[in-house]
Amino acid sequence: MNIKKLLLLLILIFPWLTTPFIGRESFKRFLPASLLMSGLGFLEDYLAVKLDWWKFNVKLHPKLIGGAPYNLGPYIISSLWTLKFTYGKFPAFMLLTTISNAIFAFVFLNIVSRFGLLTLRGMSKTQFYVTLCIRAVFLYITQVFFENFKKMKIS
Repeated sequence: MNIKKLLLLLILIFPWLTTPFIGRESFKRFLPASLLMSGLGFLEDYLAVKLDWWKFNVKLHPKLIGGAPYNLGPYIISSLWTLKFTYGKFPAFMLLTTISNAIFAFVFLNIVSRFGLLTLRGMSKTQFYVTLCIRAVFLYITQVFFENFKKMKIS
């Protein structure tokens, strides 16, 4: 396994090591919205590659979309943690996600680009940051939907 694939594997696995600290109830409560938004992230990655917004230079497996390690690792886990600490407090949610998305778009993206894992092509870092913030709003709305659905089911 070459160093780039090893880095992708670490990007995928490392965030999952924090899940025991999330708590079982929080994990079960916020996982459906996180998984749904991760799935939409796969769709976004597929479209982004087709529209030449960004390019995944390395894949873990030839049949997997290049964004799999990011969507199945940091995105799902950061969504769980963010919802755990801020759900029900939308201003706090937006503050935390705008800061974490800025770190991802302007710091982490530089690191993975230097290693040759991902390249922005037809999209600036600022535009990428805005897409992350839009996804965050959809994540919150999705969680609100799931919460309301559970309340209707219980009634």
